[in-house]
Amino acid sequence: MGEEDTGMIESWRKQAREELFETPSSKAAGLETLKCEMCVLGIEIPDENEEQLDAFLLRFLRARKFDATRAARVLRRYEERRRLSPALFDGVSAGSVWNAFRSRALGVLPGPDRSGRTALLLIPKHWEGMQKKEKKYDTPLVTNGMPMPELLRALVYTVERLLESERCQVCGLVLVVDLIGLTWSHANSLLSEARKMIGYLQEGLLSSACGDAEWKPPSRT
Repeated sequence: MGEEDTGMIESWRKQAREELFETPSSKAAGLETLKCEMCVLGIEIPDENEEQLDAFLLRFLRARKFDATRAARVLRRYEERRRLSPALFDGVSAGSVWNAFRSRALGVLPGPDRSGRTALLLIPKHWEGMQKKEKKYDTPLVTNGMPMPELLRALVYTVERLLESERCQVCGLVLVVDLIGLTWSHANSLLSEARKMIGYLQEGLLSSACGDAEWKPPSRT
């Protein structure tokens, strides 16, 4: 591990202590209380070894600054979303979502930003229904846009994998929407789909690790 990597680890650990009040004792107490809250709320405890289970539950505790009662509510919403939307979670693998990255409809920037956040990139011009009718290039970059159901499955899978990182749980995610190549009317038509996506992520996934997400519509300049 290089010196820069070590510095980044110490940076997010310091942030966890100062902003989330995370200490070895708060982690142990929070995990114990959260498991009790899960029993009270009727949330089934996953059949995993203790180390894997604790790592999973920590992301919910970090999302609510180790308030186990609030973390349990977020966990319940997450479990309900998985139950109500099995097509988004079941049978999805890295191989099955590769097309979203290959078509450049979705991406992850290679390194964290200055705040330690992981940047998830959404590129609507490669989504289904977002292509311009007129040809700007002799050979279009994408012939058919990425269908929204497939894109959402890829997005959910990607966020789930990113949230396995402790740094991401502490520092959070930032969603970057690239509107280059879209007309103003295209950008406006994107609003409803973007709000649905961010609403879903905020309710089920993003709220389990990095608090609230916000969609700000583009402004005409």
